Amino acid sequence: MLPSTLARRAIALLLVWLVVSACGSAPLSPTPTAPPMASETDQASASPSSTPAATDALAARGIATLDIGGGPDLPTEAFGSLWIIAVDGPLMNDGTSPAVHRIDPDTNEVIASVPLPGRVCQGLGASPEAIWACGPDGLVRIDPATNEVVASVDFEAALVVSRLAYGAGSVWAFATTTVGPDVVVRVDPTTNTIAATIELHRTAGTMAFGFDALWVTSPTDDHLLRIDPATNAVEEWSDDLEAPGLVIVGADALWVSLLFEENPQSDEDDVTVVRIEPETGDVTGSIATGEALATSFGMTATADGIWVRGSDPILVRIDPATNEVVDRIDARGGPGDVAVAFGSVWVTAERGEVIRLEP
Repeated sequence: MLPSTLARRAIALLLVWLVVSACGSAPLSPTPTAPPMASETDQASASPSSTPAATDALAARGIATLDIGGGPDLPTEAFGSLWIIAVDGPLMNDGTSPAVHRIDPDTNEVIASVPLPGRVCQGLGASPEAIWACGPDGLVRIDPATNEVVASVDFEAALVVSRLAYGAGSVWAFATTTVGPDVVVRVDPTTNTIAATIELHRTAGTMAFGFDALWVTSPTDDHLLRIDPATNAVEEWSDDLEAPGLVIVGADALWVSLLFEENPQSDEDDVTVVRIEPETGDVTGSIATGEALATSFGMTATADGIWVRGSDPILVRIDPATNEVVDRIDARGGPGDVAVAFGSVWVTAERGEVIRLEP
């Protein structure tokens, strides 16, 4: 029997309260600030090279910092803006309410905040016509022309933090038969209705669409799953991955983080990110980024870099041509995510910050 929405919310609130209590981060006021710009020496040390280039702090690469509260996460570039989901304000007691925030990259200011009905499922993504966010009762559709919720798609939302995916003309999200994500919901954005419900029969981690398929990690079964959008069939694609968590799509490969359910700290030489050939599922690269990327960190891919957001180091860049770490920032930070957009690297921090960096 499915638990009631109230029961699932209670479980989710308890789990996240434990995480927030352990972090002990202090809320910040919602005013944008600008850290010191990097000197020529600092910029030179941040340039790509054959060996990791360390900086002392984020400020050496900083362009601007926005304090928006609410545990900002999942930065997403769409419709000429950067979109952020921030739903943890009530739990952090920082005076903010669950919302999707829209940031203007020209001014580094929040130009719109779209209220959400709550949390539990934390997801954000974009289709060609809309922004989609996941809340306690399923998906909401946000019109970027008006910055308003214009439709909703109801389903049993899972307790999960994952980007939503768009591909094959569909929006993809996680649902649940229990509490955690074990179902994929395929949504038709032309009708705002569920086109298919795909049971995974295992707990999922995150998802991404690319190479003509939806990719889903299964941390508890050590698998990367492939879902064929033509048939909605689920196939075990890569196995023997140690607790795979984050999955992203690069130019010619998939990139998956490991040790997703382990302690965020790991030995410096432990493999924490692998490169996977999408045609075969073979692992073709193994990289040690300095720590495990538990459930509250992120990765993003560009043509010349795989950016990994951790805790310490807070940010590294992997060169996809060599599968080696070529840039890093050795500042320590709590949970957060990363995106590359508008010529900059954007890093979120649970304490309420969105930080824009020189790449």
